[in-house]
Amino acid sequence: MHILDDLETGTVRCVFSSMPLETITDLLTWGTTRPDGERVVVCAVDASRPVYEVIEELVGALANAALTVWPDWYGAAGLFVRCDEHSLQSVLDRRASSRAATRQRFVLRPWVARAVSLCRVNSPPVVSDFSHTIQLQQLALALADSDLTLVVRALPTSEPEPSDLLGLARTLEWVSRHLSARVVAVLPVGWVGRAELDGVSWECRTVDETRAARSATGADLDEPLVLVSPIRGRPHPNSPGEQLMAARLSRDPLLGTLFEYNVPVVTVRGSRYLVDLVWFDGKIVVEIDSYRCHSSRSEFANDRHRDYELQLSGFLVLRLTHAGVMTDIELAIDKIRDLVNLRTGCSLAPRSSA
Repeated sequence: MHILDDLETGTVRCVFSSMPLETITDLLTWGTTRPDGERVVVCAVDASRPVYEVIEELVGALANAALTVWPDWYGAAGLFVRCDEHSLQSVLDRRASSRAATRQRFVLRPWVARAVSLCRVNSPPVVSDFSHTIQLQQLALALADSDLTLVVRALPTSEPEPSDLLGLARTLEWVSRHLSARVVAVLPVGWVGRAELDGVSWECRTVDETRAARSATGADLDEPLVLVSPIRGRPHPNSPGEQLMAARLSRDPLLGTLFEYNVPVVTVRGSRYLVDLVWFDGKIVVEIDSYRCHSSRSEFANDRHRDYELQLSGFLVLRLTHAGVMTDIELAIDKIRDLVNLRTGCSLAPRSSA
């Protein structure tokens, strides 16, 4: 059983880990493998700051996540459409806000109207006219039609003050009461047993990290950040490589209409994998792998077993490195084109030497 399988909405769980990146990656993967998908938002907070500032950090993090997935709010793609006519745009947005409120009875139309106007100008929807409580509730509703998991990573301090940990515990309790979501706190293992966390750590988990530590190549999460799990049917919001690939493929007359992004593929073994790109008719899967998420022994082994089951199901699997896509997108496109030509029976002309 996964550490989150029995965590109910509206409750908080502490996970103590010596390698938070490994744990957070596992939580994001868990969300993508759920039968109906689950939106997982990860943010980092500075536990040494006052409670009200930590809450403001959380509001800002959820607002950035909401902007990242915009306009796919309330689990309804296409709810908010863009119109070149400014006056007509406001009418369409008001109607969409009303439909959102109809879909979910706790949606506040005044908040949605203000939030949408901010997203239209690429600004995070922090609507300061509303309280932090309302903003958190509305942002959570916008992010996920159901089943939102908020992962809060407390940035470690060498010797946290008791008042800091007590403030963090009270913040997590407050958020779990007011947010319709699972709340997971990823904390340093050095904080295990701290009495100040008793209010939220009574059902905690400690992750036994036995894998070798990652090299210091930017793989650790040392700065506050926001991560969002993949959006079905769209390139990953946190992957520049997927975003670049999608933009380049969209301009290709042959490849542009073939591939779908971040959709589940069910294998003949019954496994369900969320793949980066897939062409179902031609049975081609393309994965864009970053070193940060695919460098441990277990991830290496899992990738090979995943490829085996996909190939057993008739899929050709092409793995591209994220760095390779970012540095030479045309070479990546050529590799995809070669596989498409192979599937369609086209002959491959020899490449001219440089």
